[in-house]
Formats: sequence, C-alpha cells, structure tokens
Amino acid sequence: PDWQASVQKELDQHLKDTGRDLPAIEDKNKLVKTSAFLTEVMRFRCTDPLTVPHTCTNDTMLQGHRIPKNATLCVNLRSIMMDESYWGDPFVFRPDRFIADDGTLKKDERVIIFGKGKRVCAGEALGRMSTFLLFAGLTAHLSFFLPPGDPVPDTEGVTGFTLGPPPFRIIAKRRNHSSHC
Repeated sequence: PDWQASVQKELDQHLKDTGRDLPAIEDKNKLVKTSAFLTEVMRFRCTDPLTVPHTCTNDTMLQGHRIPKNATLCVNLRSIMMDESYWGDPFVFRPDRFIADDGTLKKDERVIIFGKGKRVCAGEALGRMSTFLLFAGLTAHLSFFLPPGDPVPDTEGVTGFTLGPPPFRIIAKRRNHSSHC
C-alpha cells in the first residue's frame, strides 16, 4: 500500500505537469518510482525461473567444471534474483534498491529476466514497454485492494512452465483525483 500510494503520487504529478491522461513510453525514465517498482516486481518474482535452453558451442571450463561442447544449458534466473551475497536482502520487496542516491533510476546488470548478451529475448523492449504502459496506466486511475477479510496471497507463486500467482481476489477502485483527467 505504501508503494502504491508513492507511485500514484508520482504519476499524478507527472500527468498534471504534462497535461496528459495517461503516461507515455517516453515518460519511463522520468517516472523513477514507477520504474523501480516494476523492476523490483520482475526481480522479486520473475515469471520464468529458467532461461530457454542454450547449447554450449565449445568445450568450456566454468569455475572448475567442464562443460562439454553441445551440452544443453539453462540459466537459473531465480538463483540470480535471490542471491543473498549480491542483493543482501533478496526476500524483502524493496523497490528503492533501484533508486540511486541522486534520485535517478539505477540500472542493475543482475536483473536479466529477458536473458543476457547475444541470446537476449527479441521481445525484451516490447515486453518492458507494454508492462510499463499497462501498469502505469492502471495505477494512475485505479487503486488495488484485497477484499476485507481475505488473506494476503502467497507471493511464492505457483510453479508450472512459468511462475504464476495463486488464485486470489482483488478490488480495483477508480481513484477520485481528477487532477489530470
């Protein structure tokens, strides 16, 4: 709830300043809290715990382990996103870890949910753009709550081909701010 209010305040001010009803993709770097929140969501519960399979093109040594040519490899993204030696407190949802001291968005090379290098997902830009626009647009105009008496859903997720949420109910309530719409 605190982060929802913080993101909504940022969106309200930005939309008021720009005179627009909805955020645009060019606003992404200006909406630091919104972008940091989304980055933390992707880090905290990446939907694909493993990358797509890759094939080793040469006999390789990695940290003392021999990986033969033509071996099939998958990167354990969940392990990277939850590495305590890197993140310190990976099991704490903390979007401010992606906000630099000067208030700008901090990029982190460890958030590789779309892969890395020449094998990065071809849809990364589209995925990030559409997620930002959908989240920012909905959050600018709606507040989200659990129904009274409903438990907080388990954030561990339901494992299948991808990681998804368990069934839960939510209330989406139109915000009465009208300062920018």
